[in-house]
Amino acid sequence: MALIIYPTVGYDSFISLEDADLWVTNYSPQAPQWNTITDVEKEVYLRLTCNIILNKIDITLLPTTPECLAFSNIAMALNDVIYGISKTVNPNFGLITKEKVGDLEVNYKQYRENINKPSIYNQQIKSCLITYGAVFSSSSQITLGKS
Repeated sequence: MALIIYPTVGYDSFISLEDADLWVTNYSPQAPQWNTITDVEKEVYLRLTCNIILNKIDITLLPTTPECLAFSNIAMALNDVIYGISKTVNPNFGLITKEKVGDLEVNYKQYRENINKPSIYNQQIKSCLITYGAVFSSSSQITLGKS
């Protein structure tokens, strides 16, 4: 399924795959990592990060041509690919902590592998999202609010 680019109704990305590939090639030393994944996977990362952006900003403030949001979309997707931010969570997190069948008992350690990984947001992304109503707390978490 191809990306639907903002401002088209039902959009799921602020940047096309072609423009994302071009941006990564021209401006990122991590182009080799980006280019090792398939186009389908790239689209998934772009959809994920677009959704993160939409959940953090006030969508009533969206402009007609959101250049910094397109940059943020691809930069966040690239950070996710490089650092594995969205796919390194223990799938058992918050679920079963202990199983017992007869005399056999197993305890599961609950943790997130990405605790020490870099944030998906860099300063340019933060500056962009603040323009559209995102508020960053001191712990680098984003909450929706007015700037």
